[in-house]
Amino acid sequence: MAVSDSLIHMFACCDGLDLARQLFDEMPERDRVSYNSMIDGYVLSVEFEAAEKLFWRSPNGNAVTWSTLFNGYVRNRKFQRGIVFFSGVCKRKRVKSDDCSIVSLLAVYADFKLRLCRK
Repeated sequence: MAVSDSLIHMFACCDGLDLARQLFDEMPERDRVSYNSMIDGYVLSVEFEAAEKLFWRSPNGNAVTWSTLFNGYVRNRKFQRGIVFFSGVCKRKRVKSDDCSIVSLLAVYADFKLRLCRK
């Protein structure tokens, strides 16, 4: 599984997202690394809908899995979608947050506050 996970990561990072997804779909078993690599590939390609769909399908997400997606929303200034996603994760109690995610969440709310003050 480690070789397949490494290949998924490599393809996803090198504009080979279709190849990464094909390999992911053909794997008989997937682990957290498989899901994290594929979700990260979607985030890097700014395909958030596909990344989020895969996140909700993942059987054993962890803080790395959801913070990868959440931080992608923040990096791409999709703050509102990030907050909606964060709320969904909290409501479903999928995973616990980590320090990095809390910092990103603070950045989202700080940006919203700045936007409100400018209006």
